[in-house]
Amino acid sequence: MHFFKIAIISFVYHVTFINASSAQKATSPATNLKRQAEQMVNFFSTGDLDKFSKFTYPKVIQMIGGETKMISVLKKEMDSWESQGIRIDSVSVGDVSKIVKAGNELHSLITQRLVMKVPGGRMVKNSFLLAISPNNGANWYFLDTAPLTPDILKKLFPNFNKEIVIPTKEEPVMIPNE
Repeated sequence: MHFFKIAIISFVYHVTFINASSAQKATSPATNLKRQAEQMVNFFSTGDLDKFSKFTYPKVIQMIGGETKMISVLKKEMDSWESQGIRIDSVSVGDVSKIVKAGNELHSLITQRLVMKVPGGRMVKNSFLLAISPNNGANWYFLDTAPLTPDILKKLFPNFNKEIVIPTKEEPVMIPNE
């Protein structure tokens, strides 16, 4: 359980857990992945945690103690940010990596950029999200790779395809006000 609390906090600082909600028209898996990642970050940046939580990988929601608990923890953390003068400026996603088969799932990575207004400036955090589709790319779930250790990765994804190389975690960059 300790990992999952850390992962939730990591998410809040890195836009962590995520999942896709509804099936899309017959488009490519990569197109669906990018579109759903954009929806997910939009829900997060506007504070719509109910919709945002629909993008969270179900095994993670289960391990946290359910969707209601996850939303409660995220809301509490976001309220704490606000009380400290921290707010989300923008969240965006970038490039989709190669999509690979992993057991009955498809996996890929997508880049993410989080910019937050903090006292004294802005914090910029570039990270990677592991994208997981249980239905050949119609729907995607997302998980921040920062808290993933090899043991956690194996526990969550016993059929993880080693063609996906989890990048090294990048530290946030502080840009002071001028």
